[in-house]
Amino acid sequence: MEFIAPGRPEQNGSHEQFHRVYKAETLQPAAQSLRAQKGRSQAWCQQYNQDRPHEALQMRAPAEFYRKSRRPMPRQSKHWRYAAGWETRLVKGKGMIHFHGQGRYVGEAFERERVGLKRTRPGVWQVHFGPLLVGELWERETTGIRAVRYRKGQRRR
Repeated sequence: MEFIAPGRPEQNGSHEQFHRVYKAETLQPAAQSLRAQKGRSQAWCQQYNQDRPHEALQMRAPAEFYRKSRRPMPRQSKHWRYAAGWETRLVKGKGMIHFHGQGRYVGEAFERERVGLKRTRPGVWQVHFGPLLVGELWERETTGIRAVRYRKGQRRR
């Protein structure tokens, strides 16, 4: 997961540019039906990935770089076990967990998965997905997880 400050799309410029180009080329104006719009989007994706040169790729198409992974995907992901003393929560619809009497957002990517919560200091909990630290929850807030600020010399896990 990547975090940007609320209302600061310039912190994620390439992602925002992709959506701007997609919208301009496929939705202005929208197609007459959902089926036609899906077809327009599929054709655009094909052209964007297979034919269109990208400046960041030295004017080559993304398809030239893509390689399908040879690693097989498991049918079902394993359930993570967290250390004794940690709390765990099942992430429900819309990426929400129940934490200290409130619904808190941790991310839709984790829906139907269990995250681990490790208290690091009074009022602050690290949110882990398996071995990955994905953010922090602060008890005094009612919003979602915060990005973790890594200090110089601190090892990322």
